[in-house]
Amino acid sequence: MISAHRFAYFLGHGVDPGALFVLHRCDEKRCQNPSHLFLGSQRENIRDAVAKGRMPSGEDHYLRRRPETKRRGEQLVYAKLKEADVIEIRRLYAAGGTSHSILARKFGVHKETIGHIIRRKNWTHIVP
Repeated sequence: MISAHRFAYFLGHGVDPGALFVLHRCDEKRCQNPSHLFLGSQRENIRDAVAKGRMPSGEDHYLRRRPETKRRGEQLVYAKLKEADVIEIRRLYAAGGTSHSILARKFGVHKETIGHIIRRKNWTHIVP
């Protein structure tokens, strides 16, 4: 399978795009005009999209405008822990005498996960 704009570029320019991206000068997704197409790297493709306003970044990014829409913790389909588990892990560790390995076995996760929870690299939205 080959996308239509890659095929159009090949027909119009006689050059296989290979690993390069085919970018659009006119910024029209469905455009197949070979004179509107040019090659670029992934970085150039992203810069082009940002410059043309097709890829929000920085303060314009939707997660900055609406942080409440970001899924975290239990909302993630692959989450093994509940918020109550995270609170309990932090409480047990703070009380002392419990290692990462013991907590990992008790809650069925890897000991690195326990370390991330304790150092607040994961589950950062859970305050206690």
